Amino acid sequence: MVDARWVEESVLEVDGVRFRGWPWVALGSTVDEFVIGKTAEATNAIIDLINSLKPQRIVEVGTHEGGSAALLALLARPQRLVTFDINPVPPQALVELAETRGLTDVIRVYGDVSQDDISRVLEVVGSEIDGPLDLVIDDASHAYGKTWLTFQTLFPLVRPGGLYVIEDWCSEHRMVTDVSELLAGELGTGTAELGPWVTRVLTHHVEGNLELDSSERRPLESVVHDGSAVDQFTPAMAEILLYRYSADPVQFVARMEEEVSALDEQFGAVDRLVRLAGDLLELKANGDEVCEWLGFDGEMILVRRGPADLAAGELRLGA
Repeated sequence: MVDARWVEESVLEVDGVRFRGWPWVALGSTVDEFVIGKTAEATNAIIDLINSLKPQRIVEVGTHEGGSAALLALLARPQRLVTFDINPVPPQALVELAETRGLTDVIRVYGDVSQDDISRVLEVVGSEIDGPLDLVIDDASHAYGKTWLTFQTLFPLVRPGGLYVIEDWCSEHRMVTDVSELLAGELGTGTAELGPWVTRVLTHHVEGNLELDSSERRPLESVVHDGSAVDQFTPAMAEILLYRYSADPVQFVARMEEEVSALDEQFGAVDRLVRLAGDLLELKANGDEVCEWLGFDGEMILVRRGPADLAAGELRLGA
């Protein structure tokens, strides 16, 4: 077992490399210190998972800064770890770690791979890993449609008893609640009135249908900006929406409704990632052949593969 110890409240050290979790102030990984953006609780859950499963063939969907891939590589010491991301440029810190630790044949990093480009995903995984997968971790778009499509594709490739992990499955739900409360306090209206519209706007944003310019913000009177991690996310999103739609409550709702209606017409109605929880419960309800075990916590969904004979992309509800 690799020694992993917490040297600070949110900093884990593994084999001489530090991993900075939530909360953090600035993004950016280096070969000596990676950003992982997870709470200590979530990180400890990953450590326990690795120690119990001992995965040798790992696929990570969503590389981001490379922190999670580096952590998995140092903790699990796998035969092969394939990580891919929609960003065309792989994180330099992860590339350097693989080179300096002699892990270039173990850590295989791919850029410019969207998780919903199924033919490309299968090409990457098939070219790098011979045999069934022990572990898949999806920490990519957090968009319902893309995440479910990736699950349908890669879960059949997991060995019986192996695990498929979906991270941050309810983070969007929590953000919608927090943003709605901040906006309601600022606009002097009720969260019940704002919540449905905020939900639909942020879901279109997560799906990639709506670009929200982070530089265009109207400051909230209730928020003191101190550079903290919380300051970077929920209040920032509330300020972006306040700038975009109006500080007047009537205009805010009217303009948001108008844009949401246009987005729905162009892209169709969208679902939040939390819907995936219901889909997976339905999958489990069909028996243990496909899904042997299903677990939830505040950060992750864990799905253990059953013994059913499945081909990539053939998984459907009711299978």
